Amino acid sequence: MVRNPDKLLLNSDMVEPKIKYWDTWGDDVTLALVTGYGGKGQALKASTRPHLSHGPAQIMNTDCVQNAGERLAFSGKIRFEKSAAPGIAAFCNPFTWSDSLIRCSDIWMFTQKAGVHEYNRVAMITTDESDVDNGWYNIHGLWTLRPNQAQADFTKMYFDGISTAYDVIVDNIEVKHLPKQCNALVENPSFNNGSAAFWQATDRDRMKLKLYSPGSEGQGDFALRAYARDHSWRGIRQQLDKRCFVTGEEYKISAKFRLLNATSGAGVHCNTNDQWMSGKNCPSVMIYGEECAVGANRYIYWRFWNTVQGWQKDAYNDFRNGFLVNDALASCLNVWVYINEISQDH
Repeated sequence: MVRNPDKLLLNSDMVEPKIKYWDTWGDDVTLALVTGYGGKGQALKASTRPHLSHGPAQIMNTDCVQNAGERLAFSGKIRFEKSAAPGIAAFCNPFTWSDSLIRCSDIWMFTQKAGVHEYNRVAMITTDESDVDNGWYNIHGLWTLRPNQAQADFTKMYFDGISTAYDVIVDNIEVKHLPKQCNALVENPSFNNGSAAFWQATDRDRMKLKLYSPGSEGQGDFALRAYARDHSWRGIRQQLDKRCFVTGEEYKISAKFRLLNATSGAGVHCNTNDQWMSGKNCPSVMIYGEECAVGANRYIYWRFWNTVQGWQKDAYNDFRNGFLVNDALASCLNVWVYINEISQDH
């Protein structure tokens, strides 16, 4: 089998004969081919699921991903139907962990290496927008391989989450190896493809995310809106490539922000001179380091305020700042970018 870093899963669009390369996570699951995303081709349907985690699965070919720290990008389409009403799209709630509130399925990855087993959530549905074509959701995520996962003896991805009262249908599921790109750290920075791919809510069950239009380029362009937040901490985040954070490297931060009234949706003012969490402060950007080995703290919180003065409430506003990587940040196991600490009234 030819190793391809862009195709760590095979037959992702179900064009191979029947369900070649696909199997199940768990026993007693029935697999069948049904009409695919957009009414084209075929998708894979899992029914008679006896457990939340039982459903479609595939062993991943990770021979071309050799080192800890390398990154994988997961993406695809997923749809749900009540087992009692086959053929009719059902909807899940991506903003809850509760089974009773119909939480969505996530993509999980299982690895086995030298007797060590790891189970990790690697991708999820982050907005409640399903395509007009009969309830298909985007599912996506980024994952950084840990030492116990690099050159694993066995790696398998599967879907876990939604109640067993629902069937799970998947199409165009892809896993790709992401090359190191330190001059473009953020994936999907402009939402040009009309999706929130690779962004997450900071707190899945305490806020919501939604695509918003117009974006900074006008009609047809998109931004990402965080709303229904119960605390100023709630916002959006993305995991960055840890390998790029080398002592002495310098990074520039740029973005475009708007603030909307949480009730009316109208544009609101903020004070660019309030460079602390005053409740009237403008948006800021935080670099967050986890499991840091150097320095007094295992976790790093670097908050950056806008160096551009002035705020237009009915327009997108430029944000600019930057930082140098020090030994402490370079030692962190994971590095994230957060956009949060805005009044929950916005």
